[in-house]
Amino acid sequence: LFLALLALVGPSIACLSIVGEGRTGLIIQDWWVIHDNGIKVCDDSPDKTEADVSCNAGFSFHFKWEKVAENIEARYCNSGGDFDLSIEPVFCENTNLCCGGNIPCTCWACRWEWVGFC
Repeated sequence: LFLALLALVGPSIACLSIVGEGRTGLIIQDWWVIHDNGIKVCDDSPDKTEADVSCNAGFSFHFKWEKVAENIEARYCNSGGDFDLSIEPVFCENTNLCCGGNIPCTCWACRWEWVGFC
């Protein structure tokens, strides 16, 4: 019975790894890679503050980056269900060098990592 139950909920408790990087300045750049149970299921660079990331069939990832250097709100979906996540930045750096010194601007570079359901 336990193995039968485990087979039914397996995708929802498999290890999930989400890594994202983002940069702000004159343009927005971001990149996301998601592994579900050790398999890369999403890999995309939508370069937006809110977007659906390109994923394999049966998987989806939507994120919203509202404030620089703060949590990313996200929804990940697989055959096990839909999961709402708040992903904290593990690194953020502020600089004013992204514009080449020609015009005043403030730029950020951040990295987010989340691992769960292991």
